Amino acid sequence: MADLACAIPYRLTEKGVELLLVTSRKKRDWIFPKGNVEGEDSPRLAAEKEAWEEAGVSGILSEKRVGQYVRSRGGERKIIAVYLMQVEKTEKVWPEKSIRDRKWIPLDRAAKYLEREPLINLLPRVSEVLSRTAAVA
Repeated sequence: MADLACAIPYRLTEKGVELLLVTSRKKRDWIFPKGNVEGEDSPRLAAEKEAWEEAGVSGILSEKRVGQYVRSRGGERKIIAVYLMQVEKTEKVWPEKSIRDRKWIPLDRAAKYLEREPLINLLPRVSEVLSRTAAVA
């Protein structure tokens, strides 16, 4: 079972796929919405909640994980489950608007904004999954 859940919000535009990044609270670097899996919540539900709270978006969350990664901090090892979210609605006001910025970035430029290696390492898988999804659509 995952300890944390992460949503990678995306949208399809005329120019291609764009990913939504948010700033972290402390360092202010660009990340994807992520948070703890709490109580009886599933990792999917937690990812959906984090996308809303941190980025102000809602939409269709992938049934399956697009990937996962491990974060070790202070001797603690946490598993983070990662899901794709096709954004259907973007709000102007959201719970963490006062402490986070958000920015849509073309998928092929996302690695330049992300500083955390596990997030960068997810991008090829994201690209693969989304190219299959676009081919079906």
